[in-house]
Amino acid sequence: MAYLAPIHRASSIRHAIKCHFIHADKESLVIAKSNRIEVYDLIPEGLEQVAHFAVYGRVTGLLSLRPQQSTLDHLFLGTDRYEYFTVSWDSQTGTIRNERKAHDVTDRFQRPAQVGHLYLADPGGRLLGLYLYEGIFTAIPIKRQSKGRGRHAQLPEAEIGNLDDPCPIRMNELKVINMVFLYGTSVPVIAVLYTDSKKLVHLITYELNVAKRAVKDPEFAQWGIKANNLDHGAKLLIPVDNPTGGILVIGEQVVSYFHPERTVPMKKPLHEPTSFVTHGKIDPERYLLSDELGHLYLLLLIIENNKLINMRIENLGEVCQARAIVYLDNGYVFLGSHFGDSTLVRISSKGPRIEVVQSLPNLAPISDFIVLGTEVGGVEIHQYSAGQTMILTCSGGFYDGGLRSVRSGVGIRDIGLLGEMSGVQNMWALKRAILDNGFDDTLLFSFANESRAFAFGADGEVEEVDTFENFFLDTTTLEAGNVGNDKLVQVTPFKVIVVEKATSKLWNWAPPVGAKIVMASLSGARLVVVLNGRICLLFDLSSEPIKQIANRTFENEISCIHIPTKQSDFLVVGFWMPASLALLRIADLETMKEEHLAVFEGSVPRSVMVANMEGDGPSSLFVGMADGEVISYTITEGPGILDDQKRIRLGTQTVTFEALPRKTGDDSSCVIATGERPTMVYGEEGRTVYSAITLNQASSVVAFNAEAFPDTVVVATDESVFIAKIDEARTTHTRMSPLCQFARRVAFSKEKKAYGVATIRNSIDTTTGMESSSCYIHVIDENFYDKIDAYELYPNELVESLLCASLANPDGTISEKFVVGTAIGNDSDESEHGRLLFLELGADKMLRLITELELPGACHSLAIVKGYILAGLSKSIDLYRFSYTRGSLGASIQQISSIRAATLPVSLSVYGKRVFVGDLVKGVMVLEVVEGGGEGNDKLVEVCRQYGVSWVTALEALDEDTCISADSDGNLVLLRRESTGATDEDTRRMRPLSEIRLGEMVNCIRRVNDPITQGYVVQPKAYLGTVDGGLFMLGLIHPDYFDILMKCQVNMAKVIKGIGDLDFNRYRAYNTKGIQPEEPFRFVDGELVEKFLDLDEDAMRMVIDGANDDDNSQIECTVGEMKNIVETLKRLH
Repeated sequence: MAYLAPIHRASSIRHAIKCHFIHADKESLVIAKSNRIEVYDLIPEGLEQVAHFAVYGRVTGLLSLRPQQSTLDHLFLGTDRYEYFTVSWDSQTGTIRNERKAHDVTDRFQRPAQVGHLYLADPGGRLLGLYLYEGIFTAIPIKRQSKGRGRHAQLPEAEIGNLDDPCPIRMNELKVINMVFLYGTSVPVIAVLYTDSKKLVHLITYELNVAKRAVKDPEFAQWGIKANNLDHGAKLLIPVDNPTGGILVIGEQVVSYFHPERTVPMKKPLHEPTSFVTHGKIDPERYLLSDELGHLYLLLLIIENNKLINMRIENLGEVCQARAIVYLDNGYVFLGSHFGDSTLVRISSKGPRIEVVQSLPNLAPISDFIVLGTEVGGVEIHQYSAGQTMILTCSGGFYDGGLRSVRSGVGIRDIGLLGEMSGVQNMWALKRAILDNGFDDTLLFSFANESRAFAFGADGEVEEVDTFENFFLDTTTLEAGNVGNDKLVQVTPFKVIVVEKATSKLWNWAPPVGAKIVMASLSGARLVVVLNGRICLLFDLSSEPIKQIANRTFENEISCIHIPTKQSDFLVVGFWMPASLALLRIADLETMKEEHLAVFEGSVPRSVMVANMEGDGPSSLFVGMADGEVISYTITEGPGILDDQKRIRLGTQTVTFEALPRKTGDDSSCVIATGERPTMVYGEEGRTVYSAITLNQASSVVAFNAEAFPDTVVVATDESVFIAKIDEARTTHTRMSPLCQFARRVAFSKEKKAYGVATIRNSIDTTTGMESSSCYIHVIDENFYDKIDAYELYPNELVESLLCASLANPDGTISEKFVVGTAIGNDSDESEHGRLLFLELGADKMLRLITELELPGACHSLAIVKGYILAGLSKSIDLYRFSYTRGSLGASIQQISSIRAATLPVSLSVYGKRVFVGDLVKGVMVLEVVEGGGEGNDKLVEVCRQYGVSWVTALEALDEDTCISADSDGNLVLLRRESTGATDEDTRRMRPLSEIRLGEMVNCIRRVNDPITQGYVVQPKAYLGTVDGGLFMLGLIHPDYFDILMKCQVNMAKVIKGIGDLDFNRYRAYNTKGIQPEEPFRFVDGELVEKFLDLDEDAMRMVIDGANDDDNSQIECTVGEMKNIVETLKRLH
């Protein structure tokens, strides 16, 4: 019944290694992003992805090993479902090959390790170690040839280096912080960093002889290093490579070195206290360290005669808080991050010590987000794939925090800056060469009082020329272009000139005395000009002299004009007042069709364009309005009929158009709409698609096909002009707006055209090492993301919730205000109370506090229902009224109703008068605002609830009886109230309609209310944001297609085998400690189903026929029909 598809895959990186996975002669970088593995090669330009594959499970461990008979390394992968397996690269087929199939080491009677999953490899290649449960170390021996007798004495060569069966070993230490294998030991030795019951940190080492396999219950034997009462903040262990050996313990204030031959450890105090997160090895004497603040340190070991005599620690600079550090080669280091963008940096001995070479965008962790649609016909539409939806996320943490905008659109890549030129009004690409080679060689720019020409050489050299083919460069240019292959034309306010390229012969036409050309349009040899805003003249420029074909004087003033580039018998004229347009016959400029535009007062057409969007299909007419609206028509049965009027809003500024050819093998073209939101308009399967372009702003765009810059465009902004290339495919694009603080909540004020962002700024006292935090409410400009103002909260006050609501003003009007819920802690770090703040952005761009209310508990969530403010407090859900007393300027906040909460209401969602409450422990409860409270007020009553335990992290209502809920185990549940139940008890129960395991913890869910599309397969209902930086689209499946998609998912899981032989159904099955079904329940995974298009014809037929299974799994449709269905699904995201 429900459909889930990714629109931005997880981007958090917690694991990374380098190994010879792809090439025998070159190491590759292997990184893990949630359930995906990506492999990169280091090239001079940075990192280049060479392979990737998905795993049916979230990757929690990544190691490499080399079997004896292999020339390449194998990858050892562990998942969050306690499974491990190995894979290798098949060089002949260029695909992943399973080596060791998935082995499950789940023990449901053990307690999961608090530190998470730890995977470690013995440097001597003798065994791998897994620490998954408290007090249990799982050893996996690597098969080796033994000199003695026994079952390992004569192993086949193909088996040497492969994994043996796992062997669990009991440990005394339960609260493990970290563990590693040591170098240079005769038997495998592990060092364990742990805490005791008094939270003191200790270090102990054990040796493990895995050769004695006859022992049924092997035990650790204590080794030579043991230390007690270490630095309280010690987290990292670094084994020192041969020949020195030993181990480094990295604490918050001191670095300690231990060796079995040293009676006293060597200690090196840090210059400033800090908390280290991870480390990476450069060579046996140099190591890189990363701390929570994003600083990168170099730890240098000074060694003489194979003994450590000193240590030096140097702060290299600030990059990002790394979770994985991999030294690649020649000073290049990869920093994989969870809280910021992962980066490839180059370290040098001279300043600057760190140079950022490449960044991999990262949205993790998404703590909050909002969905902003595009207004179409007065209704806000959220069609993500068409670029009509922008998702603004609160992403990152610490100093890497900020806002990230995510949008599907066409990318534009900057090739080169032509110059810093402001005031460009228009520009044209011209062919100056006499012999036409198909390439443009000149760009003409028009300014308010002049024109400038730039000549381009075949080698890409650019030169501004003082004269150009007798053109008038001392005045503005209204229109320019080529007429055939032998002539050039320029239109200025007082002259039309035509120049023969071969002879430089000049023809010209001047308007009558007192007349002025105000606009012009050129198509081939036909030129139309407008004099004094009302007189329209049509010329033929094919031969000398310039011939006037027709003229007409209009009563209304003309605002824009256009001759279609494709040979046609009409042109289009737009008028100021009343706002209208007319199609005029070329022969005599008589009106063929007139269309009055129903627009807001003051909005007029400023640009018109006729384009053929799809080959032989009908042409489309686009009208760009002064207020940012675009009106489109389909021209059918000749230019006399305008059909299928559609409206879409692309911002609030004037929209202009430029046509670009498409590489589709026909005469179709696309249209670039410039303005506040640059957009590409193109045809796709009979639809007109508006796809955003990754440009902040553009005043003019022109197609440019120079020999050195083929198939490019020239873009003019308010400050500069640059050459760029537009991508052919639509992809997801992200844009970062750094705040250098942890962005916790975001809200949007459409009225103020600004975002409200709640942030947390962490700081550390360098003298005491104490950490403190401050919270702010920032107001940020909608378009340029500039900070407008900020409001600082109390010390020890944490912002918990934020929304924007339309509330009353003293004069009785309504305006948007920001409502903030906070928690105020005490010395024991417990939130005993909070505040409800009401902030308003004034006309002077100052954020002011209107009023506040002291709350009896922390305000974890906020919502608006029936004009009331709903607050989820620590022990209750309260309903408040915000109002102004008559004759008073002071606002009042009155509590009108309250209902007891089970534990903590972490999420609130409203649909109509229904309130869906996501409780931290007790799942979902549904309330309703009804009449009947005291003093005529409304009150909250419970309607129904979910029975059982569910640790809710996010919740969103889809209709009055249905909601989607996410829990801390990474599960999604679609719940519905049985409103027509047989008994009252049935109607008070929320029952699951669909269940699936996403595998990533969801922090936020946002509903979209788009009109239902006729004949839809899946109707998008909500978007989800996860801790790992993933964004997903949730939709409801039309009943007619549910059986088809469910069978397709079942059959696809049989046809496409999982990496490591992992099972898809087990991966996506709802998973908690008490319930573990075998497959997802009435939930379709779009990522799997949409792989149907990647199959060959035989595999497609196998899916349709039921994967050679029973008749019940056959899909009742053809391969072609199934392809159409899946293509429709892919277009949704």
